[in-house]
Amino acid sequence: MDNNNALVTEFLFRETPQKSHFPRRNRIIAGLSTGLLVIESNIKGGAMITAELAHSYHREVMAVPGRFDDATSQGCIKLIKDHKAVLVTSPNDVRDCMSWDGVNDDKPLQFGFSNDSSQKRQIYDCINELGSASLELITQSTQIAPNVLSLSLIDMEIDGLIMLANTGQYMIARKVNK
Repeated sequence: MDNNNALVTEFLFRETPQKSHFPRRNRIIAGLSTGLLVIESNIKGGAMITAELAHSYHREVMAVPGRFDDATSQGCIKLIKDHKAVLVTSPNDVRDCMSWDGVNDDKPLQFGFSNDSSQKRQIYDCINELGSASLELITQSTQIAPNVLSLSLIDMEIDGLIMLANTGQYMIARKVNK
């Protein structure tokens, strides 16, 4: 596929998506992953199926706890309570769980954005200029499609560039040299 992407499937070409296909798809995702982070999930559902499969495949499973009275937090809470997932409250927890080498947190990053990350630079500059910004505001300001923006924001959180506050606002976590 173009740009070094891949399509992995057990289904025939042009087969339409069906609800019954999702557990089979989740098995592939769990098998290909080295780690799985569950952000939000009900007790039953696709994320829980994938998490259980990843755990059975001896993959790192991590979960973000939510409010105990929120149904969409119950899956994450159960994974943590059953010792099937590591508790995650920050990007550093993901980095530590995955044994990724981090950068020195005491100084600004010494690298800039690569040529292929102009969107990330645009997002970073937007958040930096506004001080903090919601997903909606970043989407409006940058004109980046929400699905593309969400992936970039996750990458930037994992890289320690930005963080998501409890208020739902993204903020700069670490200054980057221009």
